[in-house]
Amino acid sequence: MIHHLHHVPGRLRLRVPAIKRNEHHARAVGSLLRETEGVLRHEVSSVTGSVVVHYVPGRLDPQRLIDRLRELAPPVAPATAGTALVPWQPALRQPGVGEHGLAQRIGKALATSLTEKLIERSAMALVAALL
Repeated sequence: MIHHLHHVPGRLRLRVPAIKRNEHHARAVGSLLRETEGVLRHEVSSVTGSVVVHYVPGRLDPQRLIDRLRELAPPVAPATAGTALVPWQPALRQPGVGEHGLAQRIGKALATSLTEKLIERSAMALVAALL
């Protein structure tokens, strides 16, 4: 299942639950976007399950791209079904992604985690102050 979150001509943001915490599926989505004519750049996050696509309006129909992703996306198993994943596409090695890419992903995950904690603590402090 793919959820359309935001769209302005030239930029499309989607929520793709199948890629959340799944690098394999995220790489497959990235590969599809790299091969799609009219896509200028894209960001695929397995941390948030989010996909942002910057494209050339008129050269790419956003709805057709969403439909294509829906055709390829595996079904998301219910939480009670365990951790088994539906096979999708073979893992793709991205050129130029090595230790530096891993450090960036770790840094991004750490920053996201810290931000979430800060927001959570701020919310609890606000509730405590109101009580």
